[in-house]
Amino acid sequence: MLVLQQLFNLSDEEVEFQVNDSRSFEEFVGLGVMNDIPDATTVAFFRERLRKANVIDELFEMFENYLRDQGLEARGGQIIDAPSARKVDAFLFKSLGGLMEQINASIQRGCSG
Repeated sequence: MLVLQQLFNLSDEEVEFQVNDSRSFEEFVGLGVMNDIPDATTVAFFRERLRKANVIDELFEMFENYLRDQGLEARGGQIIDAPSARKVDAFLFKSLGGLMEQINASIQRGCSG
């Protein structure tokens, strides 16, 4: 959710809403209808935990590098309700495949210490 928040310049409350409202956001974070979506307070708490573990900058750097390797560039995004925007979202989210696994592994290393 932090990646989406950064990519689309969303507040904690906005990212919570978008993950609940947008199928592509929901799929990106790997949560379905049967899962509880973290609320804004949980997002803020998790971000602070990553900061304290000194891994948040590394995670966003991994994200930027992965996009660059795919020939993509992350810029401040906008959420536009149009078929073409949904196609771009679907491509971006699909192309990020294994990156989320790498990020989760990095988080585990940083938070377990």
